[in-house]
Amino acid sequence: MNKNKDNRLESIILKFKVDTWRVHAIFGFNEVDNQGNPIITHVTIKIKPEDSTISTLVKESIISFNKAIEIGDFIKHTKDLSKSGFVGVICNYLVDNLDKISDFREEFKVAPNLFLDPQNRLSENSTEKDFY
Repeated sequence: MNKNKDNRLESIILKFKVDTWRVHAIFGFNEVDNQGNPIITHVTIKIKPEDSTISTLVKESIISFNKAIEIGDFIKHTKDLSKSGFVGVICNYLVDNLDKISDFREEFKVAPNLFLDPQNRLSENSTEKDFY
C-alpha cells in the first residue's frame, strides 16, 4: 500500500475568466457524499497577473475561508459568502453546479466567463429562463 496516497487530496480544477482576470480554482477533497459529490476540504485560487492587488486580497480571503471550512461545511460557508467578490463568485459557481461538474459533463470543459458585479454574476452563456 502506498502511504503517500493516503495523504493526498483529490481535486477538481476549474479555469475561469472573471472580468479581466484569468483564474484557476482548485477544490480539494478526500471523500464523497452519498450522491457521489466531493466533500470539499480545501480551496486554492490563483489569479493572473499574480502581482495585482486583487491577487493579494484573494490570497488573504482564501486563508480565512479554508480555516472556516476546516471546522464546518463547505456548502454552508459558501452560501454565507458575498456573491460580488472573487472567492464568493467562484465558490458559489461550484456549489450551484457541483452535480454537473463532479460528473465531468461536456459543457463544463469550457471555462465560463464570470463577473464580479452581482447583477451579472452568472456566466454570459446563461439565458433569461435561468432567472425565472
